[in-house]
Amino acid sequence: MYTDYVKAVFWSFALWISIMAWPISLQNKKLLLAGWSAKILVTLFFMLFYEWHYGGSTGLDAYRYFVESRQTNFDIHALGFKDGTENISNIAMLHRQLLPDSYHTMKVSFAMIGLVGIYFFYRAAVIFLGREVPRLFYLLAFFPGIIFWSSILGKDPVVFFGIGVYTYGVSGWYRYKKVRFLMAICSGILTAVFIRQWLGLIMAVPMGIIFMFGLRGMATRLFSGIFTVLLIYFSTLPFLERFQIEAMEDILRAADKTTLGFVTTPGGSTQALNFDFSSPLGLMLFLPYGAFTALFRPFPGEVMNPFGLLAGLESVFLLFLLARAIKRTKLSELKEPFVLWAILFVLTWALMTGMVSSTNFGVGVRYKLQVLPILLGLLMYLARKRVPDHVG
Repeated sequence: MYTDYVKAVFWSFALWISIMAWPISLQNKKLLLAGWSAKILVTLFFMLFYEWHYGGSTGLDAYRYFVESRQTNFDIHALGFKDGTENISNIAMLHRQLLPDSYHTMKVSFAMIGLVGIYFFYRAAVIFLGREVPRLFYLLAFFPGIIFWSSILGKDPVVFFGIGVYTYGVSGWYRYKKVRFLMAICSGILTAVFIRQWLGLIMAVPMGIIFMFGLRGMATRLFSGIFTVLLIYFSTLPFLERFQIEAMEDILRAADKTTLGFVTTPGGSTQALNFDFSSPLGLMLFLPYGAFTALFRPFPGEVMNPFGLLAGLESVFLLFLLARAIKRTKLSELKEPFVLWAILFVLTWALMTGMVSSTNFGVGVRYKLQVLPILLGLLMYLARKRVPDHVG
């Protein structure tokens, strides 16, 4: 274990030095160096307490990925859009073949994937705001739920990275209408769907807002509309195949099976739901409750361990921002297409993820990472203090 840990320390510093060679501005390099220093501290120190609390490394999915990487070699033919767990296992196998055989080294690599994801979210905000805002990067990089869950060895940093690239593409396409941003959108969706098949639909649907209200010119709108329809179609296929959905009854069956599966998952502060998912009415009644739970729970005291208490404090902070945003925002301000896109993305994600978050707070806290930078940025933007216009 000592040798395993030392390898990770050297690898983390090698990555720290590599940031200086990245093709970005010196100011952004300083931001990333600060963010990476914090991530090293979380990954190689604070995360040890998390692993110990949940029964040591052997009790976590992260260690299972590492163990499986030792049992076989990387197989490119095993990669696909059907099983995210198998895909992560294959990525772990490739990592072991390219880098030292070390559990903590593998954690450090996934933490770097998370840091790059944070940077893409930040660049998306910079494009939208039209200026650099270093304190926003620090908010995203040091926010507890983001820095921790984007640093674990597993699916979450990879999905987080994919959504970050996608968000950067949406912001860039909205502002500059350049093809490279459409490529970023597609790349981000493919990365996320590679791990979580249902995310493609969540990411594709809000694009309609940008293309309907954020573009000018008939030709541009027509092209963008066709692009969106194709994006929704191809993003939906992995979701339909993953859950074997062919009719409305299959959606209800999948919803019921999903909630039951997460209720029976060991640990994670599970709870049964008093909703009937066998009928469309039951599902519709559940959706608002599930969406709120996905975004703003657990509350303090609902999960009685240090990590649950921290998640509860985050929920209180997000609710405070929500109340402040509602108080300060005029309806006319919601006409901004990028703001509408962010709202629709958050709501679509919450409605589809609520059944998981409502039955298992442990899983729900990790899943919230997928939307947390967009939710946090949206609430901060709407809750900001407006400077009144002076006439004369």
